[in-house]
Amino acid sequence: MPEININLTEAESLKPIPEDAYPAEVVEIGAVTSGPKAHYIPVKLRITGGEHEGRTFYQNLPIEGKGAGIFITFVNKALGTEFDVDDMESMSFNTDDLMGAEVIINIKNEEYPKGSGDMRSGIKSVARKTAGAVGSSAEPKTAVAEA
Repeated sequence: MPEININLTEAESLKPIPEDAYPAEVVEIGAVTSGPKAHYIPVKLRITGGEHEGRTFYQNLPIEGKGAGIFITFVNKALGTEFDVDDMESMSFNTDDLMGAEVIINIKNEEYPKGSGDMRSGIKSVARKTAGAVGSSAEPKTAVAEA
């Protein structure tokens, strides 16, 4: 096989980092993507401080089906809003509102694939970084009871 040169200047590390809470910001929001169970929005977050500053992680946020509440929870934590899926049927949302949002990401390590002995880090959960609410263009649509 011939020798090739690999450009690693933009390569993202996949090495595990210690399980902990890290400050992070939303740096990229992808287009709606089709998954096996639902459509989702891929979100890229970057650690903003400490030894692992600059390390990136991805989280897929479902926008339909039973998992759509994950998207609403992420919005609430990122923007300081208090949307409640129990009070809405749908919601219009401009994903640009999430760009630059600061959160805390809790990292977990897991064996992947199972049985391989290889470890990887991923986002276990997301928490609010600040308590202050940020303006949003989200427009919840409340459920209307029919008589």
